[in-house]
Amino acid sequence: MSTLIKIGGSLTPNAALEIFHLLKKFKTKEKIFFFPGGGLFADLIRTYRKEAALRDFTTHRMALAALEQNAFLLSDICQCRCLTRLSQIKKNKVSPVVIAPYQLLTQKWPFSGYNLNIDVFSSDSSALYLAHLLKARCIIATDVDGVCLKDPKTSKKNFKLLPTLSAQDLKKIKRGGPLDETVARLMIKYKLNIWVVNGKYPQRILEIIRYNSVSKGTFVRYA
Repeated sequence: MSTLIKIGGSLTPNAALEIFHLLKKFKTKEKIFFFPGGGLFADLIRTYRKEAALRDFTTHRMALAALEQNAFLLSDICQCRCLTRLSQIKKNKVSPVVIAPYQLLTQKWPFSGYNLNIDVFSSDSSALYLAHLLKARCIIATDVDGVCLKDPKTSKKNFKLLPTLSAQDLKKIKRGGPLDETVARLMIKYKLNIWVVNGKYPQRILEIIRYNSVSKGTFVRYA
């Protein structure tokens, strides 16, 4: 089995390096792919969007380029390969590796008809699409413990973590964080489940890979 781990921009570089070292020590025949978030590069694009009134299509392409920049960053700090072509990724036998997704996500342009506002369609959905292409388990590693009914980073109250829910339930959560609003639609389309965990605790990622369960996190079912 293969596993694609989306590394949230907030986890780069320090937590991402810890995740890489832990998985490198873990002996497995499973292929492990790192997929980058946008991080500070994407935040800069949001600033430009406000100042220059950029179109959603333009900012979306810029955001994909931001993923590419973070892929190069991850590859360098982890000293591992950075792959850009799907055929190259599928044939690769070294693990973990980093996916630089710009070419993959612009050559065939798989997201026609979707809302390309980068706050609605982000690296989460892009990672999900790549997991679909690779027939890989998808783990979203972020800086919160999982999915809540309201965003724990912006709310003053402590909201209960949802250990499991369906994609249909996820569609109803507008500010639950940390997933973008398009993820649920793509999960249903591609019939793909996902895990959402706090990447600041790399052991939780390893639990999913080893046992297909986690002590703290959220499992989202496509149905």
